[in-house]
Amino acid sequence: SGFVELSGDNNCNTREATDSLKLIGRTAKATAKTYAISSVAIASLILFLLYTQEIKNFGNATLFNLESFKILIGLFIGGAIPCLFSSFALTSVNKTGGKVVEKARRQFREIKGLISGKTKPEYGKCVDVVAKASLKEMILPAMFSVIIPIVIGFVLGTQALGGFLIGSIITGFFITTSIATREVAWDNAKKYIKKGGVNKKNSFVHQTAATGDTVGNPYKGAVEMAINPMIMVFNIVSLLIVGFLV
Repeated sequence: SGFVELSGDNNCNTREATDSLKLIGRTAKATAKTYAISSVAIASLILFLLYTQEIKNFGNATLFNLESFKILIGLFIGGAIPCLFSSFALTSVNKTGGKVVEKARRQFREIKGLISGKTKPEYGKCVDVVAKASLKEMILPAMFSVIIPIVIGFVLGTQALGGFLIGSIITGFFITTSIATREVAWDNAKKYIKKGGVNKKNSFVHQTAATGDTVGNPYKGAVEMAINPMIMVFNIVSLLIVGFLV
């Protein structure tokens, strides 16, 4: 659909065919992502079982008991962390998007003939802004994923860290599954309204669906793709430091 639009093909039949394929492709992609997210959740649970086994191997036979306040504290922290991580990712996308808009506006002001289409924009500079910002903005979330389990483990102990891992796995699984299906529903709804299925293009209903799709894109591109690796890093770091905690 995007290539057809860039090629300048104004054939309505071609656009309708590619849009239909895009709707089907997005739905299939959401289904596949759900399976992938489920596999990450299972892998994280296996790593958690390895974590508990390592505790026993080091001679600590203490079982995880929900009556322990440390485990409950870990569960609450682990449940909140994916939401906090999501806010970091969305803030980074917002900052980077603002820089791209600023760079585009500057080109419209400085490059003559750009508005009329006689001159091509400098695409490379916009890509450069995105590439640099993506690396810079991911420093804090990456450090966050490594430091949090270390702090919880050394401050609150192995039981709190175990509760933290379970809380992050459960909350992260439901957040990513929700994002994978919700974003596709928003985009398909916008396309359906645009084709005249409900109301008309540029109507209030269409504007509402477009807003939902706009919100869904950073959720899909940043949050959904980052939470799963974050959970895996939590579990791997916990396995690496468990020998120092017991």
